[in-house]
Amino acid sequence: MRNIHRNSRLLLEGWNEGLQRDVVDVVNYYISGGSLGAVAGPAERLTSLMDTALEGGAARAYRQEIGGVITEAGQLAELPGFSTGLLEQLAAEVRRLDSGKLRALAPQTTRNNRVDAFVNGPQCLDMLLEEIGKARRYIHLSIMLFFNDGSGNRIADALLRALERGVQVRIMVNYTVTALGYGHNLEVGKFSEISDRLKKAGAKLQDTFNSYYIAAEWHRKRAELKAQDVPESILFLQDKVQEDVELTGLNVIDHRKFMIIDGITSIIGSLNFGDQYTFAGPIEPSASVQVDGRPMGVPAREEEWHDGCFRIRGAAAL
Repeated sequence: MRNIHRNSRLLLEGWNEGLQRDVVDVVNYYISGGSLGAVAGPAERLTSLMDTALEGGAARAYRQEIGGVITEAGQLAELPGFSTGLLEQLAAEVRRLDSGKLRALAPQTTRNNRVDAFVNGPQCLDMLLEEIGKARRYIHLSIMLFFNDGSGNRIADALLRALERGVQVRIMVNYTVTALGYGHNLEVGKFSEISDRLKKAGAKLQDTFNSYYIAAEWHRKRAELKAQDVPESILFLQDKVQEDVELTGLNVIDHRKFMIIDGITSIIGSLNFGDQYTFAGPIEPSASVQVDGRPMGVPAREEEWHDGCFRIRGAAAL
């Protein structure tokens, strides 16, 4: 086994940096459940090689042990089931891939980031307001539900103050699903009352409910974007959405929730904006379970969600 690993390292040293990155990305992408057909066209051979290498689950388990993602080509030689011969065959197949498409889909890694966890709604709200208050250049925000209630308006007010400071604010929200409100209360679903204020202050907003185009419209829009030098590796993502909608007849709901501030801070997690998620009432704490001195438990009322989020500072944000 030592000889195989040493030979594998020698083999990897002969690959250029781009090929090393592509092979790492293919392995990460496939282990994470990605379809190689999306980036490789006819991908039967590559899929067969990956299935052979990952048979039994040992490689997946090892990747989890080293942190959940492969970060450099040298780690490939240590993956159970991978050998010099397999790596050579993988490299030959990977050379045929569209690297740009692969980059758009595969998990990417950076170093020297700091991650802080916020384990309940009130903590998340306080942190969100604090970070919005620090923004100096831009805020990019994607959220599914942005409710017109106490918490939603506190976040909207913070965004308005950022706009007054000259911060560029771009927001994606699902207006239609938000309009359903919660607790049989349609008033809290009136995001338009918030969006009108933000638009007047200079924010750019996008309703994500309609995430696809009719076929003829997408054909025209695609040509327009192509002429504006939007890379094929980005356009094909919308191609995939179009294909999924045509096959299923269902809209593809944008459920992503993230905020990127000045390229140095990002916030990701499961909570939407509203009193259901960033509730002011205390949680009912567990007598025995805490995280970093903060109580774990359940919301105080049935209509509240116990959601959390992560703040990531560093290159990952950019």
